[in-house]
Amino acid sequence: MNSIPTIQNNLQQLRKLLVEDRLYSKAKTCNGIQIILVVFVSAALSLVAVICETWGPRAALYGAIITILDFYLFDPIIAQLKGRAASVRECFDIDVLILPQSPFREANIPIEDIVAIPDPLPEARKRNKIDWYPKIIHEIPIEPARLICQRSSMQYDERLRNSFTYLWITLVAVIVFAWTVWLAIKNPDFYHIATVTSAILPAFLFCVKQNILNKEACTTIAKMRVYFDEVWKECLSNSNSMRLTESSRQIQDALFDHRSQRPLVPNFYYKLTRDQNEQIMDSAAEDYVIRYKQAHNII
Repeated sequence: MNSIPTIQNNLQQLRKLLVEDRLYSKAKTCNGIQIILVVFVSAALSLVAVICETWGPRAALYGAIITILDFYLFDPIIAQLKGRAASVRECFDIDVLILPQSPFREANIPIEDIVAIPDPLPEARKRNKIDWYPKIIHEIPIEPARLICQRSSMQYDERLRNSFTYLWITLVAVIVFAWTVWLAIKNPDFYHIATVTSAILPAFLFCVKQNILNKEACTTIAKMRVYFDEVWKECLSNSNSMRLTESSRQIQDALFDHRSQRPLVPNFYYKLTRDQNEQIMDSAAEDYVIRYKQAHNII
């Protein structure tokens, strides 16, 4: 009843997914360097300062410098890459989900990025970009199918992010515990407390920031889900195509903002949970399709 499963596997659309993936890979590479310098190097230098007190001032100086670089170098670069990736994904969704373009959300992809991928199929298969949205949605009209695709995007990201948040909570707990144990065992003077704290502070602040950002992202998804549930009830009882399209456009705006602002999840964790999350996403999509067909007596 709709052409989403076919359009999403067109070579041009696969190129867009690969461009988005490359932009996120660049952002994650930058984020990885950021984590190494801000978290691990800071933690290592604070440990050195504990063992060798003469290293305290150097570790504290590094902590001050890396904090400035974190906020004024790494964060802006990563934010720019995420914004570009969200814009590319918007291009993909507009074409595949047959959505009108928002006047307030940028959907742009340089032609150079597209032609730089002459044969996208091998890389698309390798990176699991084939059949991006569940294939079962072809059994229902475009309006409910589009909503299910948007719900799938929410569900996948929410499950991934809810579990990943615990990593940052654990790191915060480890840092606080280690700092408390050091104070209890060494009973250092104020000068050494200040130098060691200055050295470890960037790592602590970064972990706290990531934890807060992930929780905020989960809260945003929860709000989108509540709105989706209201729209879906309307979809089951009344298939006003124009109204459903307007609602989908509002959901898409929220998804765009979320994608451009959400904190990154490392590739290793994404791959670790991918199979399970995709299976759950496909099962949920199948359930939504069945409910729609039952509500509208579609055989």
